[in-house]
Amino acid sequence: MKAAQDHMPTPYVPIASARHFTFARPIEAAINRAAETHGVTPTCLVSAIVQTALADDLLPAIFDGRPADELATPTCRDAAGLTRMQAGFIYIASLHAGREGLVEMSGEALAALLGLSKPSSAFSLRNKLISLGLIELARPAEGSRIRRFGLTPDGWRVARELAGADFSFSGDA
Repeated sequence: MKAAQDHMPTPYVPIASARHFTFARPIEAAINRAAETHGVTPTCLVSAIVQTALADDLLPAIFDGRPADELATPTCRDAAGLTRMQAGFIYIASLHAGREGLVEMSGEALAALLGLSKPSSAFSLRNKLISLGLIELARPAEGSRIRRFGLTPDGWRVARELAGADFSFSGDA
């Protein structure tokens, strides 16, 4: 039995998990400047900062008794009780809205941006957001079969909450 256990493959353990963060424009600009100064990518810089803060137990000094959501304002927001995937959909829709405030994107492209394997999952998510009053459908553009959609005023409010108070969107009126 021991010989069989010696030849068992080690289970796959990913070395990292994907995390996506949103920074207000001034913070993003500061991160980009610091990354350029140090000759690294912004992602590498943020990762190094977080790893150092955690490894060197710097969190008590960083927080200094203050709540994290106070320090991270305006990026720590309650997105109207949405799931992460719903919030991601709203955020992506806000970034891809054209001049008319509408998104014209295939189901495949939308699913890919959301990290979903099937376009039908993206459509189900869109339909849920329609039922919540955050997304509305529009007629396809002339000559196109792709159904366009846009954020409602409540959808734009949630998008602003997700991105931070000083973030503006192309379709935001």
